Amino acid sequence: MRNDLICPTLPARLLPFVACSVRCSRLDVADGCLESLDPKAITRLLHVGGVGLVSQLITLFVEQAEQAVGVMRSHTQSSHVAIPPEALERLAHSLSGSAGQIGATRLSELATSIETAAARRLVNVSAVRELCAEYDHVARQLCDLKTACDAD
Repeated sequence: MRNDLICPTLPARLLPFVACSVRCSRLDVADGCLESLDPKAITRLLHVGGVGLVSQLITLFVEQAEQAVGVMRSHTQSSHVAIPPEALERLAHSLSGSAGQIGATRLSELATSIETAAARRLVNVSAVRELCAEYDHVARQLCDLKTACDAD
């Protein structure tokens, strides 16, 4: 099937990142384009704001998330988390919301779990490390998406 028939309103370079109803709302994940991003969320963002907005959202998300994840990562170098639970709760809350909006569902779920635990003054170092690893996957995929959005 021709790409322009699959999703005629989007440039062909973005097709690996989106889910269109003609494609039965599913992405060919077999090629490894997206493992950590929800293609439906990416599609929604592209249709609502276009490639320019998506590119800007990715830049903002990565800048903010990099700081939050960096703080979390720096405090998980030993077997315990040195960050106070209140601070971890705030960081996780912020990351959860922004990750959900950009389509990083698993990252959002991990952040929500950490936020909930931190609200009860519980900190799970392995969960924080898992979140950091998931963020690394998300950031790589967002970088690929941003490159596709910015290509002219």
